[in-house]
Amino acid sequence: MTQAKVQSNTYIKFTREEIRKLHFICKSICTRPDGSFDRPTKQELLHGLIDAAYADSLGNMYEENLITDKELRDGMDELPDFLHGRILAKVNG
Repeated sequence: MTQAKVQSNTYIKFTREEIRKLHFICKSICTRPDGSFDRPTKQELLHGLIDAAYADSLGNMYEENLITDKELRDGMDELPDFLHGRILAKVNG
């Protein structure tokens, strides 16, 4: 999976509750994409959350017949391998 390098100066304002939830998520993650063990950076955390939401959306849309088999496969090609099983369990489950 290749990722385009896009620079953006977008800032997101989070509530205290959202920050607490993000810190909790960070505590639960111990392996980074490069195989090292450490808490993820904020950027890695957001990338992971976007991928997880995209995977859930693909599964939901496929179950509701809103996307084709090809669109599902193409979408899965954009995701890390570990999320493929999650999608397949949902659509085959």
